[in-house]
This record gives sequence, structure tokens and C-alpha cells, in this order.
Amino acid sequence: MVRIMPCRFIAEVGSCHLNDLRIARRFIREAKKAGAWAVKFQWIDEGSTESEHNANIFLPESWIPELKKEADKQDINLFFSAFGHVDVKMDKVAGYGIRHMKFPFSQRRENWLHGMRATQKFDEVFVTVNVEDREHIADDPKMTVLYTATSPLPSGDDFRVLYPPPYEVDFGFLDHRLGFDGFSDHTLGIRQTLRAVAAGCIVIEKHCRLDSTPMWVPHPDHRKDHPQRVHDAAIAITFKELGAAIRAVDYIYDGYDVKVGKVGGVRAVVGQKGPSTCVIPF
Repeated sequence: MVRIMPCRFIAEVGSCHLNDLRIARRFIREAKKAGAWAVKFQWIDEGSTESEHNANIFLPESWIPELKKEADKQDINLFFSAFGHVDVKMDKVAGYGIRHMKFPFSQRRENWLHGMRATQKFDEVFVTVNVEDREHIADDPKMTVLYTATSPLPSGDDFRVLYPPPYEVDFGFLDHRLGFDGFSDHTLGIRQTLRAVAAGCIVIEKHCRLDSTPMWVPHPDHRKDHPQRVHDAAIAITFKELGAAIRAVDYIYDGYDVKVGKVGGVRAVVGQKGPSTCVIPF
């Protein structure tokens, strides 16, 4: 497993680009400004189940070289998680000179073999699983394994990712015997994100949004009585919050006890270490 310090933050765009390439490019600039190590998009096809589930938002292949150009300009890592035809998309992503790849939880089982092949094509491959499925992911120096909070489906034969988890996450999954490197974080805000860093996560994937990202968008048939929810926006944090979490990492490593609170009516990360205090407003 890859062990790189300090903790690397991946800004996950999800559906928050709203099918607008200009907004997608802005996400890359904002992620860089916040201090993220990488920005990640979801390569979802138009008309797919994933797209229909999330306000008919998708990402065309023609965007990939444009996003790569912007990421290179900003000097930030760019990569994708691919939905549908993963084997083909993996080859195409590598062909654009992108050096990382992500396999999402929803496709973890059918993509175990893809994941192993991906380590031959990419510098690093990220896989999201829960504790129950961790044993199926082979240890590989190019494989970085992220934990996500799940619950069993009513059928009992699979799991669903919790958006958001309605409880305090138990970071016991970081026990070295379980073999997790980091956290695919779908919690609200950054309080549990900071707990994850303090617990030893070396990679945090966090959904982000712009201040202007809406929670709802018009129905494609312009039916005013049926707006569509942008599901990823509901759990995403702003880039100000992401920047505050990233700036807090050094304080956490230095032994500060950090919490999210308010100072002078302004939300902030507040850290305490003996008589010393740090305040990071957002």
C-alpha cells in the first residue's frame, strides 16, 4: 500500500459540475487554491442509470483532454472514476496521460480484476470498499484502499454507501491488519474529516462544491413541479471548508486537539495544545 505523508486530499466533483465544462474547469482551479493533492471527476455516460439517478448529469469523453490541460496548467493531479464499460474507459484514460485511476464502491466486485490490471497502467489505483469486502482486494504497492461507510441492503446480499452516514464513523478500520489507507468521506461538514486525519488516514476523498452550486436543477422537460436533486451537492463541502481542513493537518500532526466551532460568530477550525491556540476560519 502507498504510504505518503502528509495526508493527501482528493476533491471529488461528482455531479456538481452540472454538465458545464466551464464550471468543471473552475473546480480544478478551486481545488488547487484550497491545497488539494488531486481533483477527481466521475466519467458517467449520458442516459446511463448513474446519470438518470443524479439529475441527468454526465461527463462526455471530449471533456477529458480539456480537463487534463487545465489540471496541468494548475499543477494538480487529475483522475477519474469510471462507470460502465470500465475496461474500455480505463485504457482511454491512460491514453490521455492520466496517471491515477479510481474504482468506486458500486463497481468494486466486478472490477477487482480490472483493478489489478490497472496497476500495470497507472502509477496509483484507488479502490473504495467496506470492511466486509476488504479481503477481496489484493495487496499491491500501487493500490490505495479507501474505506467508506455502508449499510446492508434489505435483500441482505449487498451494501449501499451511506450519504451521509448517520453516526460517528469508527476509525478502527485503520488497524494495520485490515489494510486500509484512507477514507472516502461522505459525512457532512469537516468534523469527521478532521477525526479521520487524527486517526491516521493518509488519503481523504471529499465531495466538494462551489458556493453557487444548487441543490436542485430544473427537470430536463422543464417541468417546474419536478425539479431534480443534485445528490452530490447535498453532502459536499465548500472549498473554504476543504482549505481549512487541509491547513489543519499540520496542527493535528503537531499534537493539537482540533474541533469545528465558531470564533466571533465565524465558523472555524479551532485547535488547542496546552496554552497554544490555532484558529482557521472558513
